[in-house]
Amino acid sequence: MVWFFVVVGLSAGEVDITNFHPWTNGPQLWSNIKGSTTILLILVLATLATLYLVHKALGKPETLGQYFFLLLFLLLSKLLGTFDPFKQHGFGESVFCILLGFAFRNLLPGAYAAHYAKGLLSMEFIIKIGIVLLALNFEAVAVIGAKSLLVAWLETSAVLAGVYWIGRGVLRMDSPSAIVTSGGLSICGSSAAMAITDTIKSDKAQTRSLIAMMSLLTIPLIPVLPSVSLSMGLNSDTAGAWIGGCVDSTGAVSASAVLGGAEMLRTAILIKMLQNMLIGPVTLVISMWYYHSFKPLLLWEKFPKFVLGFILVGIITTVLPVGLRSRVLSNSFVASEWFSALSFVLIGMDINVRTLKEDFGNQLSMFVLYVIGQLIDIATTLGISYIAFTIIK
Repeated sequence: MVWFFVVVGLSAGEVDITNFHPWTNGPQLWSNIKGSTTILLILVLATLATLYLVHKALGKPETLGQYFFLLLFLLLSKLLGTFDPFKQHGFGESVFCILLGFAFRNLLPGAYAAHYAKGLLSMEFIIKIGIVLLALNFEAVAVIGAKSLLVAWLETSAVLAGVYWIGRGVLRMDSPSAIVTSGGLSICGSSAAMAITDTIKSDKAQTRSLIAMMSLLTIPLIPVLPSVSLSMGLNSDTAGAWIGGCVDSTGAVSASAVLGGAEMLRTAILIKMLQNMLIGPVTLVISMWYYHSFKPLLLWEKFPKFVLGFILVGIITTVLPVGLRSRVLSNSFVASEWFSALSFVLIGMDINVRTLKEDFGNQLSMFVLYVIGQLIDIATTLGISYIAFTIIK
């Protein structure tokens, strides 16, 4: 929230947080660098100050040098991701952040183990900062709100039940493995998978293997879905709903939808926030089914609290004067992108190919169910999104 009020203050002072523009040659690149140096320096210093304060508040060791190195990855990704030939083929800065983090973890495992295996804030924490900063104008969102529920709640619930049935009835999986896999792929990736695992006391090592597989298999969807939506001629709301509904994790949704622009990103994040809100009710229903008992406190325990910050920022943005609101929306989008990009580096660093082979071998049935379920989710989410945001007027 502090960052959001900083954005509001800068906007009130008519300061624009600029972003890199597409470039194709040296002079354009140099112009980008010169025009962005001051604001990038401010963003880097403000980010390091924020992380320092968070580490102090949480009692974690200070690792600002490590974050500074990650920020260099981020800046390099911005340069590569705005190179026009890359950008036109769907390889924006989010993809390069993940690839650079992935390369560092797997090509320099010694350096990763020595400096990054412990001490950093989790990627989920950084993702949540980026999501909360993505201010929404609820007056505009109200137009698509009811339609969003069709994708975020109705289709998601149907996929969860259908994929679970395939796991149990077709693949003959045990019930915990099937429900954790179906919940993870249909709702919001690792958050849902871990919430369900904690609820039914399932094997956490097995769930971590599933999360690693989800992280790896989600990467190709990040550039592909925006490109496919463009080639299909989908409008921004339809494409955003499709991405928000079928891409597992909140971070990957942001990384993918941002390639299609601000409107696509805001629709995608709205869908994903509504899906996040399902975690509490779903874990409650699973608990009732699994233990034959009713535990209403699960609704609050499993509710993702950062959603409240996301809603509060949206309310504040909506009541701002129209002129200021426009600049706040623009500046908060850039600030949100900044933290999201940092989280994408951490997403890449979280994938360890040395353990994936063992994970795939040990959890083959979960892998097969995940792939089948993901294909079903992609197809059904596209269909429902098209009906909700293109056919229904």
